[in-house]
Formats: sequence, C-alpha cells, structure tokens
Amino acid sequence: MTTISRAVARAKLAADLKEVLVGTNLPLADFYAYRVSAPVPAPLGLITSAATQQDATTANCQHTTFTYHVWLIAPYSDVHLGGTWTEEDAENALDSAEALVRNYVKNNRHLGGYWDNIEYAGPSDADLDFNGDDGLAYRAERITLNVLITFSILKRIVMGETTPVVTPTPVSYTHLTLPTKRIV
Repeated sequence: MTTISRAVARAKLAADLKEVLVGTNLPLADFYAYRVSAPVPAPLGLITSAATQQDATTANCQHTTFTYHVWLIAPYSDVHLGGTWTEEDAENALDSAEALVRNYVKNNRHLGGYWDNIEYAGPSDADLDFNGDDGLAYRAERITLNVLITFSILKRIVMGETTPVVTPTPVSYTHLTLPTKRIV
C-alpha cells in the first residue's frame, strides 16, 4: 500500500511556509525544513517532526496523523550591539509570521497528494525565550500542527493506483415467471 511519509509531508510544509513567510516585506529572513544547530541573528522559522500516530488499519482504510512543530524565532534586540532591531520588532515579526501560518493552514486544509486535513493541534506557545550561543537573547513561538493522511482502497481507485476487479455473476432466467393477462 502506497502512502506518504512524514518526511515528504514535512518537506512540503516547509517549502510552502518558506514561500509564505520569507521575502521582501515578509516577517522572516529564512525558513528551514529541519532544526538548525545555531539560530542566525535574524527572524527565521523551521519545522520539526514531533510525532506519528497510526490508527488501527481496517480492511480498506488507514489513518495516520503526523504532528509537527513550526518554530518562529526572532532575536529580542540587538540595540545593545549598535543595531536597530528592538523588542517590539521581535514581537511584531512573530505576530505577523503566526498570522501567515494560520492563514496557510486555513487555506490548505486539504492538499491533494499530500494530506487530507491540516489543523492546529492546540494553542501556540508564544512565550519561549532563550539565549543563543551567539550571546543574543531570542524570542520564539512554537505552533503545533496535525496533518491527517487517510488512505483507503476507494482513494487508491480514484487516484488510479489500482483497478477494481469486477467478476460478473452468471444469472439464470429459467426460474422467472412471465406475467399473464389476467383480469382481477
């Protein structure tokens, strides 16, 4: 049975979110499909695999849920280093990025060939602060997304991966009674 892997769905999410979040007049400088070893001093995003839940497989249907963490990270401030990035800039970048992720999820609930449903798994955690190895303080937000993959025999037929086998059953007409012209 062919099914989509967690890596394929994560790569698709990362590519789409990079398109939505990175660029001129967009909140992030880069977006990664994996955890980076050290954040760069610019707003960035990344996606990591968090979990897989395989529901019981029936004779003709299988449900898999992939859970991902989308991380939005911004340096708190570089003013003390002579820069112009402030705490307010960090907060605004995270707020703008979260709104764009929310719109992406809303507009891509079903993405044929990749997933049957995508949704927030709960509230995001927007209060994650940490100090980087570079000495800068960072503000981060973690958004947890669930991606549902449904795979069924019917879906395989519709996708053209298999052809239904129909075996005709012979029918005998010798036992049928023909109507007569009776007046009742």
